[in-house]
Amino acid sequence: MIETSKDLLNIVLSISIVWITVFLCWALYYIIRTLHDLRSVSKNLRHTSTIFIDFLDELKDKLIIAATSTKAISTAVEQLVCHVTQVFGTKKTQRRQKTKDK
Repeated sequence: MIETSKDLLNIVLSISIVWITVFLCWALYYIIRTLHDLRSVSKNLRHTSTIFIDFLDELKDKLIIAATSTKAISTAVEQLVCHVTQVFGTKKTQRRQKTKDK
């Protein structure tokens, strides 16, 4: 079986090549798994950022609507207060004039 040192060298080289191949396959497997996990993380991050951007767009739209409504409501309240003060202001002056006349 082993007749010369060259035969022993060939056996040792073949065993070494097998072990190097096993190690490279094992390393390649973990590199591929890491890249797959990295892809999953980036995909989830992209999905989350899309949801967050949609939320911000919706919030911006609602704030614009609220700002517009607030301006309209404040204008209406201001006009109502002016009207009420005019109505009650004239009644007070009429009452004061009546009490002064007496």
